[in-house]
Amino acid sequence: MTRDILPSPFLLEHSMIGFRDNGLESLRSKLRNMTEAELVQFGKTLRDKWDKSLNSDQKKYLVELKEARAEWRRRHPKRQANS
Repeated sequence: MTRDILPSPFLLEHSMIGFRDNGLESLRSKLRNMTEAELVQFGKTLRDKWDKSLNSDQKKYLVELKEARAEWRRRHPKRQANS
């Protein structure tokens, strides 16, 4: 028996379709309001979709993936070495 993996309700609510009308600022706002766990899950799911998609479909996930990574870096900046 195989188990189908369904997207989480969170991902369905925050899918690319929801961002087409509202634009990049809406995506950034939603990412800022996500918890750490939600942001990680969102990024992993986008990465998996991007890896498994055809080349023509990759572009639509790339914008969201880049923004999710930027939000992660904003929350977790690299520490500067003391000079």
